[in-house]
Order: sequence, then structure tokens, then C-alpha cells
Amino acid sequence: MNEHRTSSSSGGSQLEKAKVRLVHHLLEVKMLGRAIRSMEVMVHSSTFLLPKLHQPANSPAKKYALVVLNQNLPRFVPRLWTHAKLRICADGGANRIFDEMFQMTNDPDYESTRKRYIPEIIEGDMDSIRPEVKQFYSSQGSKISDKSHNQETTDLHKCISRIHRCTPDHEKTNLCVLVTGALGGRFDHEAANINILYLFSDMRIVLLSDDCLIRLLPKTHKHEIYIESSVEGPHCGLFPVGAPSGSTTTTGLKWNLSEAKMRFGSMISTSNIVHAEKELEGTVLHQELEGTAALQETTPTEAIQIPQPPLHCFLAMKVNDDVSHDARRQERASGVAKIESVARFSAC
Repeated sequence: MNEHRTSSSSGGSQLEKAKVRLVHHLLEVKMLGRAIRSMEVMVHSSTFLLPKLHQPANSPAKKYALVVLNQNLPRFVPRLWTHAKLRICADGGANRIFDEMFQMTNDPDYESTRKRYIPEIIEGDMDSIRPEVKQFYSSQGSKISDKSHNQETTDLHKCISRIHRCTPDHEKTNLCVLVTGALGGRFDHEAANINILYLFSDMRIVLLSDDCLIRLLPKTHKHEIYIESSVEGPHCGLFPVGAPSGSTTTTGLKWNLSEAKMRFGSMISTSNIVHAEKELEGTVLHQELEGTAALQETTPTEAIQIPQPPLHCFLAMKVNDDVSHDARRQERASGVAKIESVARFSAC
């Protein structure tokens, strides 16, 4: 009898503990939900890929700085260059502008083309820029910022640090920094470039290649992402980097998640698709992640709203194969995709 009573008492104690844990869990979810709802919304858009004439009047602020790395130039660099407020070449990125811009503009007059595309600043340790390129841009008024004494940081880090120092705090989240040549090539370089997104998480930084763009979704805000579907998508990915996401729930994607836990070594959201329906009601995402976006085939313009709690995340989108042509057909209805995060992690 005593053994039976002891067993019953132990079972009751375990049940009470389980109830207490459940109550604590529900309280945490409720408090996190309140925190998410009170967060400010950060709006993101890729209108910089569109011809200026076709940029929607209600699109987010279009002020951006352009940083060119030492990789093949994406085909849309001439457009980005024209509308950028500041142009910085990271060391050997100056070689790329010098060698490749006239090919992209189909201008047979090499000299006039080179004089038309002059960076305001060339920054880095100067181990890649060719002497004749350095001399040419110096003679055209470019500021040569030789940081060869600093081998502790990458050239991209040096460029972003300069922009960060020169931008008032209240303008940091409004200025977008586009980085070309950040994807492709050596993987250790790619990893270092992604790390920059974390080091400068108070800034809007977009890493660009010919067929992909990546942006960080900071944990401090909800996020509303307008997808310019004539020039990006429909493929996308959302990744938790640095720590798992506790619970991810989506609507509006082809493969939705329901309270899914996401981490490397387990499930992550890759090769997902934003629904191409004209009346898109909305994607809802609960998480902290990283996102990839593809610059790709034409679909309608959508917006993704992402309330973001404790962790940073990336959104990656596919870039369209023919940005210039498809952008000129950009007259489509807007839909809304909402992504809300309910992850319960406090570490970045």
C-alpha cells in the first residue's frame, strides 16, 4: 500500500510540474506575441533593380550606396551606379569597373565610358588594384583610401565601416547599402560577406550577384518586404543562422511551415516559392532567420511582412534572368505576404 501511495504521489507531482511548465510556456508565448505586435515595421524593397521610371511611388526610400567588390559585375550594375548616392570600390573592385563597364554599356568608346563611371572612393589594402587603374581613378578625382596597415578586416568591412561612420544614427536604417560581387567565388569570402550583415545589423545591407540577393532581417523589427516579382522570385529561402528558430509558421508560400523548428543540422526553408496568385492574401512567418531571394521569372508584386523577434535572419531571393526586359513589363497588382516570428531565443 505504501508503495502504491508513493507512486501515486510521485505521479501527481510530475503532473503538477508539467502543468506549471505549460503555464510558463503559454505566458512566454503571450508576452512574445505582445512584444512582436509592438515592434516597428521595417520596409524592404528591391526597386533598385527597376528602371527609375518604373519604381512605384509608394516604394520604400530609394537612397542607397553602392559597394563594388572584386568579382564579375552583375548585369544591372550600370543602373545601380547611375542612381546610387555614393559609389565605393573595394580595392580590386576598381579593376572591374575599369575593365567591364564598357562591355555592359556596349559603348565602343572605352575612354569616355571609363570617365563616366568614376567611384567617389576606392577603399582597401590595395593588394589587388592594378597600378594603372589606381593612377587613372586618382587623376579623375577618386579618393584613394589605403588601409594596407589594417590586415585584421576584409575590404568590404573597411568600406561598410566608412559608410557606417559617415552616416548619422537616425539615417542608418533608411540608407540601403548594395554590395555587388558578394556572392560567388570563394566560399570563405562569401561567409565573410554574410558575417558583415551581422556585424552591421543596424544598417540595411543587400548582397547581390547576377542571380541572387541576400538581406538580413534584424531581430529588432517587424519586416515588410515588397517583392518586385518582375525582377525577383518566385523562389526564396529563409534561414536561421547562429541559433535555431523556435517556431516558424507561414502562409502564402507554396510550402508553408506550421510551428516548425528550424536549425542547421535539421530542417531549413530552401527552394520555397512565393505564391504567384494575383490576390495574394499573405505569408505569415514566425521565426528568426536568414533569407535568400532569387532574381528570376516574372510573377506579381507581393509584400512580405515579417515581425521579427529575438534572432537575426536572412531572406534570399532569386534574381530574374533578364532584369532589364522584365522590369519594363512591371505593371501588376500588389499582394501581401506576412511573416511573423515567434521564436523564443534571445541570443543573436
